[in-house]
Amino acid sequence: MQSSEIRKRFLDFFKKRDHAVLPSASLIPKDDPSVLFTTAGMQPLAPYLLGQDHPKGRRLANVQKCVRTQDIEEVGDSTHDTFFEMLGNWSLGDYFKKEAITYSFQFLTNKKEGLGLDPDRLYITCYQGDGEVPKDTESAEIWKELSIDETRIFFLGKEDNWWSPGEDGPCGPDTEMFYDVTDDGVDIESVADFKEADGRGQIMRMVRLSADSSKKTLTPELDSSGWQWYYKIPNRFLLRIFLHHLWRKLMQKNKRLIRQLSESWPIICARLCLLLPRV
Repeated sequence: MQSSEIRKRFLDFFKKRDHAVLPSASLIPKDDPSVLFTTAGMQPLAPYLLGQDHPKGRRLANVQKCVRTQDIEEVGDSTHDTFFEMLGNWSLGDYFKKEAITYSFQFLTNKKEGLGLDPDRLYITCYQGDGEVPKDTESAEIWKELSIDETRIFFLGKEDNWWSPGEDGPCGPDTEMFYDVTDDGVDIESVADFKEADGRGQIMRMVRLSADSSKKTLTPELDSSGWQWYYKIPNRFLLRIFLHHLWRKLMQKNKRLIRQLSESWPIICARLCLLLPRV
């Protein structure tokens, strides 16, 4: 299946379920000096995730182009990338866990409308809870109702199953879906087995369903790191993006941003050097 078909199936799937399809926002964020590039599908929607009404309604879907450079030194293996597309469906105070989990399961496993993946190769993680947030047994029960055996559902801590865009903003526990990509099937019977398989790349995370713990806001995203339908773009294009963005920020005549850019310039130069072909 080509990336164009995956993209079309995803948007068509959620359009049939009353989601407004949004175009990809610019790779260069608007009115967001916290990052150089758009790094996630939720980033352009942050004001709406925080409570602002979206003109298209409360059910949204998008395919967002993203650039991430924090792990650029490791690009080239099966799990790291730089330029990719993230597919997301969003509920802004509309449906919650049951519908979101059901939609994700249907899209992953439905052969006619979705990707037709084998449900017996799916593994699920849920939040194990802490002193402030209870164990997410609700999500686990929903997965069981969808035929996921409890032996393939694992509860993990905040380092694995708690989503946050940073120190501030919407955050909360999440449930994540992983797919066994080995030829013969990997044997996973415990959390230790699961983490070992994840570390070896035997299972790939595909979907993360995040819930804002303060309001009924869900941010499901089809994570490109699981599917690997990213694009290898030319080094000259990346260089052009960097330089154009730097110039635009400098032209804003914002002293704070200029100071931030001057401090990050050595790091940016180093990363640019890594992008240039070796001679």
